[in-house]
Amino acid sequence: MGYNSTPNDMRVAQARACILYDVNGKVHHIHHVVDTEGADLTSDSSLIERAKSVAKELGDDPRRLHPLVVESSDLEGVKVLRVDKEAKAVVTEKFPRISPSE
Repeated sequence: MGYNSTPNDMRVAQARACILYDVNGKVHHIHHVVDTEGADLTSDSSLIERAKSVAKELGDDPRRLHPLVVESSDLEGVKVLRVDKEAKAVVTEKFPRISPSE
């Protein structure tokens, strides 16, 4: 991610993501939004609604998913995500290692 600038050297005001996860903390969808300086900032509710809309377009049932809004920088370099439901926080995990014989 690492949003520092956009085309024409516009400055970023905020870069966030909405993570939609199920009751087990499994991430089903991540929707990013980048707002530039001078533009209206996207509200959490607008970001969540857009994430749910896109998830539905992709065939998921957003009614069974829970939203979590985070800074995009929280997701830099992440390979596997889940959500800790109690802490309401993103948890990163390494990909499971699979040996060549498997």
